Amino acid sequence: MAGFDSKKDMRNALDEDAIVEDLLNKAWESFKDIMKDQEIGKNILGRLFQQQNNLKGALNMAEISINSGNMKGAEGYLRQAEEHFSVLERFETMLQAIEEQARTKEKKNIKNISAMRSYTKNIKNDIEALRKKIQKMAA
Repeated sequence: MAGFDSKKDMRNALDEDAIVEDLLNKAWESFKDIMKDQEIGKNILGRLFQQQNNLKGALNMAEISINSGNMKGAEGYLRQAEEHFSVLERFETMLQAIEEQARTKEKKNIKNISAMRSYTKNIKNDIEALRKKIQKMAA
């Protein structure tokens, strides 16, 4: 029993080991949860980037159509942009949930998610501005 002065000291050391083991297990479970959340978040963000790229393309084509005087084409591209945007809006709730989890688990992802949400709002404004431009040119 080297290192222990009594059975009580030995029991206390074993209790401390059990506490440490329990804390390590909890930390591991928490780490696994964070990694799972992170993977889900990456998948959602990947899909969002894809939708945003589709949306940018549709907006660019609408702008090109407007500049060339092709209002019918511009309206078609604007409808496509609105469809892509509606998909982005559906992700909004998921983004909010991920952002909330990021606040409690992983601070660095908050900036990325917040930037994504504000970018999505800016795109909504772009769509509205293009719609007004088409209406003005069509009138």
